[in-house]
Amino acid sequence: MSMENRARLAELMRGPDPDLAEANLLIAAEGRPGVDQARWLDEVDRLAVQTGSTDAQAVFDLLRDEGYAGDTQTYDDPRNSFLDQVMRRRRGLPIALSSLAVSVATRTGAEVVGVAMPGHYIVADLGGGHVRYVDPFHGWITRTVEELAGIARDAAGVDLEPGHLAPAPARVTVTRMLLNLEGSYRR
Repeated sequence: MSMENRARLAELMRGPDPDLAEANLLIAAEGRPGVDQARWLDEVDRLAVQTGSTDAQAVFDLLRDEGYAGDTQTYDDPRNSFLDQVMRRRRGLPIALSSLAVSVATRTGAEVVGVAMPGHYIVADLGGGHVRYVDPFHGWITRTVEELAGIARDAAGVDLEPGHLAPAPARVTVTRMLLNLEGSYRR
């Protein structure tokens, strides 16, 4: 990663609302110099414009209709973590798909946040007076708390606690992205 990219990532992470798309693309540039960050940020912007709504469901529907889904075939492939590759291939890890959804939603004004559950990353739609949990990796479906508890048990071997469903700060998300990449490269 160039010193310029590292400085930009540090600056971004010090801000109040870091853009997860930009943070991920800066990380991608570390793994593969020459990533055209502006091109992919323009693509996130295009998706937001195409959504045409401040409704979270419109964001989820558009991403599903555009073919974004979990990569169940080559889960550990590092490309599933890098947003430029996820957008090119329309496949990725739960955290990458969720970060894309949050980034598009932020640009539209939809109330979508990331949720860093144990063993699985999802998004929450905070609009409409109630919380709705959506699983981008498994077809952008709505999940009940009971289903999420089963996922936490199966994926991480822990009981789901209320704090596990709290919105994840950007710093937590970016740290988890980096840990996922480290794990992918080690495996």
